[in-house]
Amino acid sequence: MFGFNPSGGVILRWFRDHFAQREKEEAKRLGVDVYDLLTQEAAKAPPGSTQLFLLPYFEGSGTPTFNRRARGAFLGLTLAHGKGEVVRAILEGLTYELRNNIEAIEEHGAPIRELRAIGGGAKSPFWLQLKADITKRRVAVPSVTEAAAFGAAILGGVGAKVYRGAEDAIKRVYKEKETYMPQEGLGTVYDKHYHLYKRLYSTLKDFFNEIENFS
Repeated sequence: MFGFNPSGGVILRWFRDHFAQREKEEAKRLGVDVYDLLTQEAAKAPPGSTQLFLLPYFEGSGTPTFNRRARGAFLGLTLAHGKGEVVRAILEGLTYELRNNIEAIEEHGAPIRELRAIGGGAKSPFWLQLKADITKRRVAVPSVTEAAAFGAAILGGVGAKVYRGAEDAIKRVYKEKETYMPQEGLGTVYDKHYHLYKRLYSTLKDFFNEIENFS
């Protein structure tokens, strides 16, 4: 089974490129990653981003709705919201969509007990903990997070008879670097926000269809 969101982490990059000039300059001065500065700001905002929601359909929706007409949306903005709340809402919205996909997969008979983070999303401790809290699942970070290249190397080793098979190779080379467990008490908070988040798409679906037909 395969679940995906066409936008994913690129939404955070979109925000960085258009609204985080100060953080980009500060990151360059300090020699750090600009995303670390942005997630530090997000960490200061409360869970739920002070009732701010992001619908992360900047390139349409993927599974489970598959609607290319869907659009991204921030809902709940007030003058009380700042950059930290907006960044946190982005990360929470993407993670609500992850949970939505997990639930869809499980409804089709494939229980998911653990998540393994790879690529850019594996670099942020804050976001990794957020994923554990929102999905209520253990999140593991492998020692090698460039999974495509790592998988190709493993298959090359199998082909060269270095390993007896893929299972043997994985047992010998796969190691976990970090793990994140759901924090007690936050599950109830995020459940409330997640169930409201799930209603956003159905509420806005007809609107998406209407604006798609604008000339």
